[in-house]
Amino acid sequence: MNVKEKIAECEAKYQAAQEKVAAQQAEEEARRAARWDAILARCTPMDPAEVEAERKRQLARVEELKTTLTSPEMKQAFVNDVLAKIGLAPAEWRAEYSKIPKVIQKSIEQEHLVSFGLVGGYGIGKSYALAGMLKRFALRQVKSQLENAIQQWSESEIETAIQKKSLGIRVRFRWCNWPNESVKMRSQISSSSDAVEAWIENLQNAPNLILDDIGADHATQQDWIGDALARVVDERLRDERTTYWTSNLDRPGLIERYGPRTFSRLMELAPMIILPAMPDLRLTKSNHRPA
Repeated sequence: MNVKEKIAECEAKYQAAQEKVAAQQAEEEARRAARWDAILARCTPMDPAEVEAERKRQLARVEELKTTLTSPEMKQAFVNDVLAKIGLAPAEWRAEYSKIPKVIQKSIEQEHLVSFGLVGGYGIGKSYALAGMLKRFALRQVKSQLENAIQQWSESEIETAIQKKSLGIRVRFRWCNWPNESVKMRSQISSSSDAVEAWIENLQNAPNLILDDIGADHATQQDWIGDALARVVDERLRDERTTYWTSNLDRPGLIERYGPRTFSRLMELAPMIILPAMPDLRLTKSNHRPA
């Protein structure tokens, strides 16, 4: 199963869950309407003209809310909400899959791997490529959820989504900036070991994990960070969980940094794609990319 098929499978499961929720919501709306009909039947009848005017006001309000819900500004806010839940930093929200360097797109698509790592020089677009993949996923999820909201959601549910700038989409990806998070956790070992263990378990159990910039932590084989990576890789390999990673280090560099055992298991979990030498895109202002 390749990456596209894996994403399609996740989206199909997500759509099925959404349809089940929509059916439950429809049943609840029907019960609510029946209760109101019973109450209204016992009340003094209203002027038909007033009833019609109120109905039109409510319909106009719902249409206004739907227009706001599907506006470009709200769609972007909903996509950003998904990316933030995944763990991407605001600077990474700008990634676009269509703008990934073609040589990287070709390398990824030719491998047909469910899990993989991108290895190459500084600033060539490795992190940008994975962020672009996630952005594309987020756009699809938002589109699907908006279609469901327009057809199924109540007025109050739409108002809540607009207010919170969130469609309540459950994400199944976890982005980890490895050097930032691992160094932060290492500093907490003595004061908050429970938090450190919870962090490792979170990475071990994430359905789909992105480990960005492995090797930039300046760890050694004997360092706690190296042990933490080994634990994450071991558990994910055992459970066959989808994993992506990036690194500026080549094969010898990764072996020197984390040891041959961890490197071997990482390759079994998510084989590396070695990208060709390219210019540092950070140094080309017109083609700025995060690496």
